[in-house]
Amino acid sequence: MDNQLFVDTWGWLTLHDQGEDRHQEVVNFYHQFRLKSDN
Repeated sequence: MDNQLFVDTWGWLTLHDQGEDRHQEVVNFYHQFRLKSDN
């Protein structure tokens, strides 16, 4: 596995909580990272 990503507790909370200010930005980043990692 070449790509690794560390997500701290607050990162997971932001990813889960749609009310967080940067939620959509984090969701987009995480999805793009997963797409690149799966290839």
